Amino acid sequence: MDSENTEENPLFKDVYEAKQKYRICPHEKFDILSYVPVKSILQKGPQCGLVAVQMILNTIIPNCDITIEQIFEKAKTAEYTLNGEMFSTRNLSKLMNDCYLNKNLGVVSFGTFNEQCIDHLKSGGLLLVPYDADGNHSPCLKKGHKAHWAVINGLVLVGEKLLVTARHGKSKHLAIWELDELLASNSQLEEFSPDRNASNVPYIVPESGLGGPDGLKNLCIFIKPSL
Repeated sequence: MDSENTEENPLFKDVYEAKQKYRICPHEKFDILSYVPVKSILQKGPQCGLVAVQMILNTIIPNCDITIEQIFEKAKTAEYTLNGEMFSTRNLSKLMNDCYLNKNLGVVSFGTFNEQCIDHLKSGGLLLVPYDADGNHSPCLKKGHKAHWAVINGLVLVGEKLLVTARHGKSKHLAIWELDELLASNSQLEEFSPDRNASNVPYIVPESGLGGPDGLKNLCIFIKPSL
């Protein structure tokens, strides 16, 4: 980004609104390194991963007419989900890759490849990242009990701290979080929620659990800038 990444540029309207909402220090230099506008879609039920998929498809496929119902049916047919839940990064990547995006995705280790994540965002790419969501939907450390999905669509440098912008299915507003906090949240996704496990609602959870190679821990999905 260059001198055009100012408050006057309508492309960055949501970013500056997030800056104010999250009370980012106004005295620190605020440098938008990358940003891809993504329109919000609110989820109904435990469909945060599927809604995130729809946000991405709407962003990178011109005139996309794929509905959340179609995505849900494809996920159920593939036996990735029962109610919209997605506790496998690999399966969510397969859902997008096999059905829609023709091998433009790959599952990588988010924790190990954080420099790769930064370069990917700088190149105009998107990330689909699982994390634990606090009451205000920001990253927290709940061992995976509050697992949620977010589309990471921008990178901001504030002073010496790297922040990311995010869209997710529980808010119509753009979020802005510290990258380190998102990495920490992603890296401790170990357990399926005991409350969910004790409920009468069935879920599909990988045999190796959230912390296994088919789960959520240390994983994200890279979406290339263009098809």
